[in-house]
Amino acid sequence: MALVCFNLFSVIRAAIGSRHGAKAAEEFSVYYAANEIASVESGMTVVMDDSFWQQKYGKLTPIQMAAKLKRFAGNIQLSKFKKNKWKKKPRPPAKDKRKHESTFKVLEKAGDS
Repeated sequence: MALVCFNLFSVIRAAIGSRHGAKAAEEFSVYYAANEIASVESGMTVVMDDSFWQQKYGKLTPIQMAAKLKRFAGNIQLSKFKKNKWKKKPRPPAKDKRKHESTFKVLEKAGDS
């Protein structure tokens, strides 16, 4: 299943890249796309069954299907599927300026006394 999903999102990214450029494909969020597909798919299966999709797209050649996918990619609102930029949070300042000393060394010093 993971391989099928990976291939599906690779095709979507390739279609977006061919239509909007490599930067748009790179910024495309698989997370938001999967979320959208999951929310829309259940409603679509009520209205259209498998035979609809087979009749509409089942007999297309790979070149025809690629042309359709490019056209569909042109209609995507890319801002809706843009990756979030993660910001690295700064580490909180140290509570004190002490440096770490190993327990072994502390015990060794205590034994020498």
